[in-house]
Amino acid sequence: MKAKRSCCGLSKNSNYQKSLSQEQRFVRIEKTRNSCIHVSSDPRGCQRYDNMNIPRKILIVDDQESIHDAFRNVLAAPNPSAAELDALESLLFETPKTDDVHTIEFELEFAHQGQEGLQLVKQACANGTPFGLAFIDMRMPPGWDGVETIQNLWQVDPELQIVVCTAYSEHVWKDVCKKLGKIDQLLLLNKPFSSEYVLSLACALTEKRAFLEKIKVELAKSRETNKRLEQEIACRKDAERTLLEMATKDTLTGLPNRALLQRVLREFNHRFDSIPDQTGAMLFLDIDNFKLVNDSLGHKAGDELLTRIARRLEDHFDTHFSDNQSMSVTACRLGGDEFVVFLDGVASLKHATGIAKSINEILCPSFAIQERQVSISASIGIAMIDAKVLDEDEIMRKADTAMYRAKSGGKNRHAVFDDAMHKQALDQLEIELGLRTALERNEFEMHYQPIVALEHQRTVGFEALVRWRNSEGKLIPPDRFISVAEETGLIVPMGMWIANRACQDFAIWKKSFDDTDDCSISINVSKLQLLESTFLQDLTRICDDAGLEPRHVNIEITETAVTNSPDQIICTLLELREKGFSIHMDDFGTGQSSLSFLHRFPIDVLKIDRSFVAAMVDNSENATIIEAIITLAQNLGKEITAEGIETESQMNRLIDMNCEYGQGYFFAKPGPADIALNKRGEGVPSKHLRGRTIAMQSDL
Repeated sequence: MKAKRSCCGLSKNSNYQKSLSQEQRFVRIEKTRNSCIHVSSDPRGCQRYDNMNIPRKILIVDDQESIHDAFRNVLAAPNPSAAELDALESLLFETPKTDDVHTIEFELEFAHQGQEGLQLVKQACANGTPFGLAFIDMRMPPGWDGVETIQNLWQVDPELQIVVCTAYSEHVWKDVCKKLGKIDQLLLLNKPFSSEYVLSLACALTEKRAFLEKIKVELAKSRETNKRLEQEIACRKDAERTLLEMATKDTLTGLPNRALLQRVLREFNHRFDSIPDQTGAMLFLDIDNFKLVNDSLGHKAGDELLTRIARRLEDHFDTHFSDNQSMSVTACRLGGDEFVVFLDGVASLKHATGIAKSINEILCPSFAIQERQVSISASIGIAMIDAKVLDEDEIMRKADTAMYRAKSGGKNRHAVFDDAMHKQALDQLEIELGLRTALERNEFEMHYQPIVALEHQRTVGFEALVRWRNSEGKLIPPDRFISVAEETGLIVPMGMWIANRACQDFAIWKKSFDDTDDCSISINVSKLQLLESTFLQDLTRICDDAGLEPRHVNIEITETAVTNSPDQIICTLLELREKGFSIHMDDFGTGQSSLSFLHRFPIDVLKIDRSFVAAMVDNSENATIIEAIITLAQNLGKEITAEGIETESQMNRLIDMNCEYGQGYFFAKPGPADIALNKRGEGVPSKHLRGRTIAMQSDL
């Protein structure tokens, strides 16, 4: 059974109302247009409550129909004269009349037994419209009593507000509370009851239920907000971990990077204050000929190779040193093909070199990269640390210096840093700094050595040798500064200066003698110069400025300079030859060339290295090699020049082998241009100057 009742009306016929004061009688419950409940116990004041989503459904469970009727009279919809009574109240008691007051209706449902009430509560909860309040009679024979009914209702709807209605004094309130266990949503209403009290309970308890529902909603929102915050915090922590890994790990290989290595070194260095006798070692690894992998297979293959090397290093150290309590190993990638292994607590230099050897051994087996077997090796520099250093980078510089010593010693080996390396590094730094200003200060000068036609003993040209007289007046030989110039790239501008000076000098000599049209000048160039995109253009301009044709200039290259990047060099050499320049190969026999190499490169002249000539008289193997080179060159249509001739017996032996040209101290030592020109006829008649070639070779 259902009924509706306005909260604005009071029971005018109640005898109990007559005993109330004027203030008590005019308890008003009003709903205004701003969606607030007004509970006014004083005409001049009100208290507001948010009534959104307030459950106004009320359940009455009582076995007497008369009690149902009593609740209808109090809580159900008012009779038509309710508005007139309200107007009369306003007139008599001078309370303000508001046009925006609207009634609040309660939705009433009735049950005669507890079981019937339970079904109504279940249905209401299932429909999402739970009851806000239930008035429960204490005695309802023959079914459940009030306590059992309430217990069953709370099992379905634990938040249901309950008012216990009883007319029997034997129901002691504290016993009821003890049985039910809840008192915060349980009130007692003694029969008979006043309509005002029932109405106040209905409004207050439904308001309480609404407030509790609102709290539940807010709690759910808070839990959802907290959940989102927890997720955001977790995401931020993941991001922090990712950023930390990015800051301390190499993105390609996953190994620690330079930043983490420097932190490890700082920690190791600081421990010297408490552990002064600790020792460590840094192993600096550089992969030999790694650029060849990038150039031939591509950078993707190079990256895969670096990653595989990193895994092999990790597996090696995890297998052999993870249980070592006295030493910890940190393997890092610095960048490119450079790796560092820091040994914290290494026992001795012997121990460190043993680990370096083991690294070389594990890198020996080939790697399967893009269905190809790639074999690599590493040059390793070792720097021991047995005392506190002021700069952690100093340790890395020492290991780096030792690594370059190992690489220059033949690769696939290790070298230990010592004071001699340090001195050599300082000397190289001093040379590099001096070279950067040598051109500006005009400190380079040219020396010349004659080249001779061996059979007729006549001078056919000169080799131009560059010398450097530094700001202190010291003459520095080429073997001390040429390699530094190549490493720093200074060889490119220096090489252009040498070519320009040689061409200018040759042009002067050419004008000084008759019948020199078939003479030419040979200029050694570095690999870096050949890789310059403007090299051919710059060389052509130098020839034009000197008044020479390309056929007057020979380009000399070293065997080792072109073997590491043949495809790029071949294109440049072919362009030079097409332009009219002749190509000579210097130091032939000292590199890694093969017969196919001679076919691929447009070579016109082979120059036998001085190391073969020096031992040819006493060493039959060297003589056999020279004879084989001469025969090979003649069969391929190439000419031969032998370098480093110092004795007459060497010269005679070369003549017997049909070697065409030679140069060396036996004929003349290198000297400045004015001295070389004056002495070029000594021992060799100057009339023989008219020969095939006047060769000027820059010794780079």
